[in-house]
Amino acid sequence: MDVEVLLGLQQAYADLSRALDEARVLLPIQDWLSHHALPRAAGLGRDLRQAQRRPMSEGEIERFARELHGLLQAVRLKTDEVCAAPLYAAARAALYASDFARAEALLPSLFADVERVLVRPSCLLVPVDPSRRVRRPGQSPFPAPRELAEELCALFSHGLPIRSEPGSRWLVDFPWILAAGAAGTLACPIWLVCDARRVQAAVLADRREPGCFRLYGTVIRSFVAVGIASRADDEWWFVQDPPFEHYRQVLIEELHARNLPVESVAEI
Repeated sequence: MDVEVLLGLQQAYADLSRALDEARVLLPIQDWLSHHALPRAAGLGRDLRQAQRRPMSEGEIERFARELHGLLQAVRLKTDEVCAAPLYAAARAALYASDFARAEALLPSLFADVERVLVRPSCLLVPVDPSRRVRRPGQSPFPAPRELAEELCALFSHGLPIRSEPGSRWLVDFPWILAAGAAGTLACPIWLVCDARRVQAAVLADRREPGCFRLYGTVIRSFVAVGIASRADDEWWFVQDPPFEHYRQVLIEELHARNLPVESVAEI
C-alpha cells in the first residue's frame, strides 16, 4: 500500500479512536457504543493492521475509508444528539446558575464516570502542582518557596479558576478539577484544603479514581489551609537541590509569614 495512503488511513483511525474515547463518558449512548460503535472500530483496527502486511486494491481502500468516515460521522451524530437533549441543557444551566444541588442530581445521568456522593467528607483536598510548564535549560522545575507561597496566597484571596479541557463540547461546557477526601489518595505532596460544606461547586464521586471527587464549577474558594506532606515520592524531587524536606520547611515558614494556615505534613 502506498505510504501516503496508509498514513491517511492511520490518521483517520486515530481521529475515530479519539472521538470514541471522548464519547465513552456520555451515559445516554453507552449501549450504542458498547454494542455497535466499539466492536465496529475494533474490527476496523484489525483490518488496518492487516492492510500493512498485504496489498489492498483501490476498491478495498475506498470501502475501508468509507467505513472509517461513516463510523466517525455516526459517533459525532450520536454525541450531537446528547448535547442537544433537554438533560444536557438542564445540567449546564444548573451548573452556570450555581444551582449545584440540581447539577449534582443531573450530571450522573449525563456522565458515566461520576456518581452521587452519599457521604461528603468535611474537607476536600485539591492537589497543587507547582512544577513549571515552561522553564529554561538548567532551571529547576519548581518555583522557589517564596514564589509558591505568593501563588498560594493569591489562590486563597481570589480562588482557583477551573479551566475547561480542550476537546469535545462537553469537556468545555462542564469544567471540573479533581479532589480527594484524604491525603493518602493524592499523588501530590502539596494540596489546598477546601471546606466541603461551603464549596461553590457540584461535588460528585469519580468512578475512575476511588476516593476522589470531581468539583464541577468555575472557581473554587473556601480554602482553609495548605497541606504539605512530610516527604515526596516524585522522582523530580529526588534530584533537586535543596531536597524536598528543606523546600517544605522553607515553604511552611513563607506560608506562616503570610498568615496562611498549614495543615501539617501527613504521610502520603
